[in-house]
Amino acid sequence: MNCAEFAEKVTALITGTMPEASREEYLAHAADCAACDAALRGRLATLAMERLPVEEPPAGLLDRIATDVTQSG
Repeated sequence: MNCAEFAEKVTALITGTMPEASREEYLAHAADCAACDAALRGRLATLAMERLPVEEPPAGLLDRIATDVTQSG
């Protein structure tokens, strides 16, 4: 296992599509490698953010911001 192999399969690891035997090997690598652990945590955070609902800004917000920027400039 090396970092390049880990990077190629990190999504499969997270989504559960990786075989259990390989999963243990990849998790062990991440436990010993700070860079791959950070990559794993970053991908987990990204997936979590992708699941958040998208909310529309309140009506008129963009116009108020544009007015404030214009007046302060």
